[in-house]
Amino acid sequence: MTDKIHSKRKWAELGRKDFADLEKMIGYFDCHNPFIVSDARVRSLTTGVIAADEDNINCDNVQEAGTDIMLKMDRVIFFRLKKADQRAVR
Repeated sequence: MTDKIHSKRKWAELGRKDFADLEKMIGYFDCHNPFIVSDARVRSLTTGVIAADEDNINCDNVQEAGTDIMLKMDRVIFFRLKKADQRAVR
């Protein structure tokens, strides 16, 4: 019976830690919202890079644009890449 009580306490502690971690994440995103409603441009949540208006990238063609960028970068030596090389040409 003691093992069951110990197990329940352990799970309760983990639940409190998970809740505290969730509160930290919510607090962070309150201050650093990646989904700015007034800005409808496509952005990378990982890097924060935002598509320029002249890129003509939207939510419908973003995967195709990313694939185009990756294909252009294949077999290119890393230090020879420039930011301009990462633009999707439409």
